[in-house]
Amino acid sequence: MGRSLPRSLILAVGVAVALALASCGGDSKDKGGTATPAAPPTPAGTTVASDDGALSILIPDGAMPEGTQVSITAVPNDQLPVELSQLLGSGTGYLLEPDGLTLSQPATATLTLQRSELDDEEGAQSAYGLVSFSATAGREVLDSNTSHTLGEETVTVQAEIEHFSYISRTKGALYVGLNGLQRRRGVGEQYELTAGVDNFRGSIVAITNIGARWLDGAPVALTTPREVPLEDIGGEAGSHASTRATFSCERPGTGSNGINVRGVSHVIDLPDLTTTLALTLEDVVECVEGTVVQPTSPPSTEAPPGPVLHLEQNIGCEHTNPGVSSELQKRGRLTDDAGIPVRGVVVSELASGPGLVYDEENPGPEVRAGDVTNENGEFELVWTIVSGGPYTTTVERLSLITVLAKLDGSSTSSSQYTVTEVCVPPAQVR
Repeated sequence: MGRSLPRSLILAVGVAVALALASCGGDSKDKGGTATPAAPPTPAGTTVASDDGALSILIPDGAMPEGTQVSITAVPNDQLPVELSQLLGSGTGYLLEPDGLTLSQPATATLTLQRSELDDEEGAQSAYGLVSFSATAGREVLDSNTSHTLGEETVTVQAEIEHFSYISRTKGALYVGLNGLQRRRGVGEQYELTAGVDNFRGSIVAITNIGARWLDGAPVALTTPREVPLEDIGGEAGSHASTRATFSCERPGTGSNGINVRGVSHVIDLPDLTTTLALTLEDVVECVEGTVVQPTSPPSTEAPPGPVLHLEQNIGCEHTNPGVSSELQKRGRLTDDAGIPVRGVVVSELASGPGLVYDEENPGPEVRAGDVTNENGEFELVWTIVSGGPYTTTVERLSLITVLAKLDGSSTSSSQYTVTEVCVPPAQVR
């Protein structure tokens, strides 16, 4: 909960507003001029929207001093503090004013994202987190809920805030997809959905305490357990969990099916710094009388065959920690057989070599890394190293959630690289 403002400050704000209103009244009559009215205070218990309409803040009644005027201004990514502009998946940020205002009750921030700007495949969605930053409070990744109804053009991310500062977003490691979706079902039909849960930053981030809650909306009814615990996924890029549920169309009408997945995310090297991420995926289902012909396929316990992709890659080294360590960096691009970039592919690779660092307690010589391709089919993998190598990186897994992909015959799954020197810091000027 936020810290209450001192009574002296509340009184000062009220006096300042009263003086401003007074100056706009009597003086204008005496001088015969037209006064500019003072900006109205923001009513308590109201919702304030940003100037671009993408971010809104619901402020509870009594959460701020009377007479406070609230504004939310969109800030381009390149004008944000570096603590926000360099976040994975960051974009336009927002300045909440008055800067430094502390709320006596948390307010609810809701950010609306255009799905076309994100790199998620059809039927799947990444969890995002809202991030606040101020010079006094620093940067904080807030416990956040991401929601998307399949087929709609927007994704919403929601979190509670306790003070006014900069707000932006970051892409979390939690990635969820649904298989078996069908918009039209016959009354009495039973069908199955499979949810795949991925951690595409598994070599850096762990997701623990994962639980899934299947969702249904009448006339669609869930016929299997609603709450399902899932195994932790972390410590290995591309680590994966899945769960299945059965639904039934009980009568004619339009209903829904979907899933909510919640987990605790933390950087493996910083286990005490945690963020709770939740993700809801839903889809509309129309239940109709009669038999609905569905695509048929022979039953199989194996994953359906996935696409064959082409990989272009390059690898190099960049200095990160003067005199101590560097980063082995690999950049790649995946395209289909027509040369079109494929986004939303979870890439997992294993690096081996003598100078790899996993963490202080578990040094190499093998470390995994993962990423998800963007709209240009591009991905980037990073390993910390403390020697020149040589190093080998090998593609272990390409996945579009629950569908595995493979490389074509012209792609090289392994590459080798020797760092001629572990980036030596420049001489310090004394």
